[in-house]
Amino acid sequence: MCRVYVEKLDKGPWLICEEVPGARTVRFSTFIRVGSILETRKNNGISHFIEHGLFKGTQKRNSREISLEIESKGGSINAYTSSEHTSLYVHVLPEDIEQSVELLSDMLFNSVFDEKLMEKERLVILEEVKGYFDSPEHVLLQRTYEMLFGEESPLALPVEGTSESVKGITINELREYWKRFYYPENMIISAAGKIRTEELCDTIRKHFPEGTGKEPVKMPEIKKNGTDKKIGIFHKRGLKQEYVTLAREIFSYTDKRKYPFLIVNTYLGGGMSSYLFQRFREENPLVYTITTFTSLYKLSGEWGIFFSTDRRNIQRVLDILKNDLKNMRISENDLECVKKKLKGALSIELESLGSKVARNFKEIFYYERYRTPEEVLNNIMSVKLDDVNDMMKELLKPDNLILTVLGGVNHVHW
Repeated sequence: MCRVYVEKLDKGPWLICEEVPGARTVRFSTFIRVGSILETRKNNGISHFIEHGLFKGTQKRNSREISLEIESKGGSINAYTSSEHTSLYVHVLPEDIEQSVELLSDMLFNSVFDEKLMEKERLVILEEVKGYFDSPEHVLLQRTYEMLFGEESPLALPVEGTSESVKGITINELREYWKRFYYPENMIISAAGKIRTEELCDTIRKHFPEGTGKEPVKMPEIKKNGTDKKIGIFHKRGLKQEYVTLAREIFSYTDKRKYPFLIVNTYLGGGMSSYLFQRFREENPLVYTITTFTSLYKLSGEWGIFFSTDRRNIQRVLDILKNDLKNMRISENDLECVKKKLKGALSIELESLGSKVARNFKEIFYYERYRTPEEVLNNIMSVKLDDVNDMMKELLKPDNLILTVLGGVNHVHW
C-alpha cells in the first residue's frame, strides 16, 4: 500500500512524498507559486521566460551539463509554466535522486541568466509564441478568456506571453522577478516512486538553501472586466472550419460544487460515450471534434464547450445545442454510469507517477492538506441526482454562456 508523507519543512518548502511499492523509478518535482496570473499585460510571459532561463546555466554548470547530468543516466528533465505555478521536474532511477535534487536546487537558486544566452533564448520563445498563435484552438481560447474576464485581466493573459511583451522584458527584470518568487517557502516539492521519505527529507535539507522567513506568495484578488457582449466573432484567414466556444466563468478549485460539476462535465464531454460526442458525431454528423474544457483556479474558474465545424453547419449545431441545454437533465442510471466512469478514470490515472505527483501537489497548493483518493472518490460517489440536475440547470443556462467564434463567418445567433 502506498504511504503518503506530508511536511512543511522548517523555513523551507512543503514536501509531499508518496512511496509506491513496486515502482522502479522516482518522479521528483518542484512547484513554484508563480505564473501568468501574477503578471500584467506589460510583463506577460516573464514567468515562462524564467522557466526557460533555468536551463541556460548556473554558477557551476552550463546548459549542456544540466541536461547531460540527467539524460546520460537515462533519466529525463523538463519544466512547464501554467497560470498559477511553474514546475521543474526529473524522472530518474532511485540511485540518482540525490544528484538530481542537488541539480534542481542549483538551477532554482543559482541560475545566472547570462545576457547573451538569454537573448538567444528570447528568439526561441518568440518562435514558440508564433507557433501557439498559428493554432486556431489556442487563439480561440485566448479570445474566449478575454470575453469572459477582460483583456487586462491576468486570467486572460497567455502563459507564454505575446510577441510584444516578450520583446519588452529586460534581463534585469527577469533577474529581479526570479529573486522575488524563487525562494524555498514559495515552493512545494512533490515526489513519488521508489523512494524513502526520511532519506529524501535529509537530501532536501542538505541541498536546498535555508529559508528566508518569508511567507508563500498569496494569489491576489483579480479584477474581472469581461465584455457585456454575448457573442464575439473574430476573423482568421485560411481556416477551413469555424472554431467555436460556449463558455462562462465558474467557481474555484476548492468549491464544494465541484463534485456535481464533475458529473455534469463528464456526462457532457467525457470521451466517445459522452452526450456531446453521441449527439453531434453519431446522431447528427456535423463535427469532428466536440468536447468540454475547464480550468479551476484558487479564486475563480471557467468552463465551456468547444467544437469546430464547416461554416454551413455552425448555426445548426448552435440551434441544436441551445435547445438541448435548456432542458437537459440526467437520470439516476446516467448518474451511476458517470460515477463508475470517474472512479475508473481516477484509478487508471494514478497508475502514473507523474499523475500522482501532480495530484498530490494540487492537494497542498489548494487545500494545504492531503486528501486521499478514497476521500475524493467518496465526495464524488455521494453526489445526489438533485445536486447534478440543479448544477445542470444553472451551468447550462444559455443566457449565461458567451459565444466566441473564430473563422470566416460574419454572423451567427445564440
